[in-house]
Amino acid sequence: MKHLIGKLLRRSFNCEIVAKLNFKLSEGNFKIAIFDSMLGKYARWCRMLGLKVLYISNFKDEDLVKNTSIVVTRDKQLYKQRNLHNLPTILLFSSEFSKNLATLIKLFKLNCELNPEKSYCTECGSELIKKTEIDNYILENIPENILRNVKTFWICTKCGKIYWIGSHHKKIQNILNNVKIEILKLEVIQFCKEFYVIYLKSLKKYS
Repeated sequence: MKHLIGKLLRRSFNCEIVAKLNFKLSEGNFKIAIFDSMLGKYARWCRMLGLKVLYISNFKDEDLVKNTSIVVTRDKQLYKQRNLHNLPTILLFSSEFSKNLATLIKLFKLNCELNPEKSYCTECGSELIKKTEIDNYILENIPENILRNVKTFWICTKCGKIYWIGSHHKKIQNILNNVKIEILKLEVIQFCKEFYVIYLKSLKKYS
C-alpha cells in the first residue's frame, strides 16, 4: 500500500526535483544572494520582487567557489565544489523559467507580486528612490506621452535607471500569474510529501 501511495504521488504531481540545497535556508540568515553568470534573467526578476542580488555577467567559477554568501547556480560542478567547502548553494534543475522562479520565490520567501516600493534596480541591484514630482532628470529621460499619464517614478540610486508603472506591467503580471500556478504546485507537492511521511510513521507505529 505504501509503495502504491508513493507511486501515485510521483505520477499525479510530477514530483521532479526542481532545486537542491546543501544548507537550511531560514529567514534572515543571508544579506545577499549571488547568482552565477548563467542566471541573469532570474537575477533581474528576483531583484524586481525584492531580493538583494549580486550578479555579474562575467562571473567565473573561481570567483564563486569559496565565496561565503549564498550562491544560486545551474552548474552542477560548481555546486559540488562549494559543497566540499560547506558553503551555502542552491542548485536549480528545471529548464523551465516559471518553475525555477517559483522555487526561488518559495526559498527566499518573496512575495509574487510586483511592488516597486520593495524592488531593487533590475540592472545593477541598487536601491530605488520614489519620485512624485517631475524634475529635470525625469523630463530629460522620459518620453512626453508617458509624462502625461504617469506621475510616480522610481529612480535607481546608482545607475539612474527610471521605472514606472505602465502598460508593460500587464505582461509582467501575466508571467507572475503563471509563476503563481507553479508555486501552488510546489505547495501541493510539499503537502503530499509531508502527508506521506506522516503516513509511513503511522504504519511503523502500529505495525
